[in-house]
Amino acid sequence: VFIARALAQEANILLLDDEQSILEILGHHLSEEYQCTPTTSALQALEMLGEQQFDLLITDLKMPEMHGLEVVQRALERDPDLAVIVVTALLEVTNAIDALRTGASDYLLKPFNLTEISFSVEKALDRRRLIRENRDYQTQLETRVHEATADLERTNRELRETKDYLENLLASSVDAIITSDAHGGRITYINCAGIHMLGYEEARLAEMNLTELFAGAQEEGRYIRRILQEERPLQHYETELLRHDGTHVPVNMSISLVRNAEGTIVSMLCICKDITEQQRLQQELKELSMRDSLTSLY
Repeated sequence: VFIARALAQEANILLLDDEQSILEILGHHLSEEYQCTPTTSALQALEMLGEQQFDLLITDLKMPEMHGLEVVQRALERDPDLAVIVVTALLEVTNAIDALRTGASDYLLKPFNLTEISFSVEKALDRRRLIRENRDYQTQLETRVHEATADLERTNRELRETKDYLENLLASSVDAIITSDAHGGRITYINCAGIHMLGYEEARLAEMNLTELFAGAQEEGRYIRRILQEERPLQHYETELLRHDGTHVPVNMSISLVRNAEGTIVSMLCICKDITEQQRLQQELKELSMRDSLTSLY
């Protein structure tokens, strides 16, 4: 809520209605918190959307120059991230529902009150923010997984040359890196990030099998070994690891078998990325979508 309020003054809203009086009412009310640009022309509105960045479009549906549904479709083609609120009369609710299916965030029925407008605008902007945050986080995560996979391939080559170099590289990683014996049994190495993530003493981990860290225990371990035996690494594998205190930590893992210069399997290497924050954002977005669905029933 604090973030949404802090960003309110930065949000740009494009107001489109063929009635100047409606534009004046909306502009006067919303300009207290947002940057508002009014226009009575649908074509001009679409032109402005192509020239500058807007966060939200509020548009009437019934207009002489172009129907609002077409405006919504063309606006979202230009900017898929654009939040859209349509304004319609009670007799045009079917068109409003079509606009929601096209991608609009919400609709308002005429005559509307100012409190209803404020709530709808804040909800639409907040939903847009959460969608973009979640997508950005996903993009960053995919980039990190790609980089980690590339590092893993380099590590496999460098392991054949020097074990010391590998251990220095793994120790400096921000992600948990765990190695076990060739069959995924006894843990042979875990870096500082892994010790911090799981909360075990290093000496205790040296006595454990890798399968003891998986929430799925031995059954999950057998599944992983079966995949790896098919001569392919296991990437983007989401699971949960067990902390020392009994709680679970959600992770995205890359798992592969490490071979020596002769091609013999010498260990199993796991890179574990904590995705707790990603799941929190996804849950927040899901809850917001559920609230949107309930609100549209009224």
